[in-house]
Amino acid sequence: MFEVTLPFPEESLNFPTEVPIFPLEGASLLPGEPMPLHIFEERYKTMTESALSEGKFMAIANVRPGQSLTEGIFGLGRIAMDERLPDGRFNLVLIGLKRIRVRALTQERPYIKAEIEVVEDAYSQTAVNTINTLSKEVYGLGKDVMGMKKDGQSEVSYADLDSLPYDLLPLGMLCDLYSAALALPPLEKRMMLEETDAVKRAEKLIFTLRFELSRLRTGGSARLPLQ
Repeated sequence: MFEVTLPFPEESLNFPTEVPIFPLEGASLLPGEPMPLHIFEERYKTMTESALSEGKFMAIANVRPGQSLTEGIFGLGRIAMDERLPDGRFNLVLIGLKRIRVRALTQERPYIKAEIEVVEDAYSQTAVNTINTLSKEVYGLGKDVMGMKKDGQSEVSYADLDSLPYDLLPLGMLCDLYSAALALPPLEKRMMLEETDAVKRAEKLIFTLRFELSRLRTGGSARLPLQ
């Protein structure tokens, strides 16, 4: 079982300007989300060794077919747990830290490295009271959904989410933590990752939480995509 957790304290990290890029179609890494990885290809074993010796940073790039790595928003993470197996394979747990853009590729073989830019959350011109209201609604709906899923077969630990200081967390971080805990389908999760405006992200998540709560209460199985 992996716990959704707060990202590493930013004051303890110096974010790199160049990192290894792990292209992984269909996988999006949100800030605060743990992602288990099994590394077995030779080029990615080399990439892992490099990352472990250079700050443990790695980016996960959910690249669509035909999409350039210099397009889109990806997830920067840091290796929190690593296990090297006797045959050279690795088991890793990567913790999401930040959204990033790729500015330029600096290496393509044997694995990709790129110059990156950290993308901070933007906020629409919205009153503080509105942001506080959105935070409260995300927390309330999220807690209700998590409560109804406690008896299911989820792999997420809900203990920390139940006690989140939602009024002290930035709205964007709160949305990311609940989005990770909800185990959204790949397309919906990607849309949450790519939404850099925290207010718009909250509105999308509230829409999804309301639908998910209704689905759970009625015993339905359908899931409505993010709008």
